[in-house]
Amino acid sequence: MKILTKGLISIILLVVFAPAQIGGRMTYAIVNGNSMEPGFKKGDLVMALAQSAYAVNDVVLYDHPEIGLVFHRIIAIEQNRFVLKGDNNNWIDSYHPSQSNIHGKLWLMIPWLGRSLSWFHTPEGFSLA
Repeated sequence: MKILTKGLISIILLVVFAPAQIGGRMTYAIVNGNSMEPGFKKGDLVMALAQSAYAVNDVVLYDHPEIGLVFHRIIAIEQNRFVLKGDNNNWIDSYHPSQSNIHGKLWLMIPWLGRSLSWFHTPEGFSLA
C-alpha cells in the first residue's frame, strides 16, 4: 500500500510540475530585471501554469519574438491580443501577444531561488552538478 501511495503521489507531482518543454503545463523562469518590482525582484523563481484563458490583472509569462520570455501583467485585451506592462514600468509593452504566445499565469514565486539555480548555468556549477 505504501508503494502504491508513493507512486500515486509521484505521478501527481510529475503531472503538476512537469515543465512545458516535456509536455507539462508549467513554465519556469528566473526574474532578470526590475520591471515587476516591488512584488518580484531579480533572482526570484517564478512558475507559470498554462490556462485555457487569461484575464486583465493576470501576471503571465509570454514569449516575445525578439526578447524571449517576458514576465508582465495583462492590463487590457484588444482584438484577441493582450496588452501587458511591467508593474514598475511607465510604458506598456510594444509587443501584444496572442493566447498562443502566453506560456502561463503566475502560479508560484519563490524569492531568490533563481539566483541559486543560475549558478548551475556557470561552468563551475555545471561541473559540480
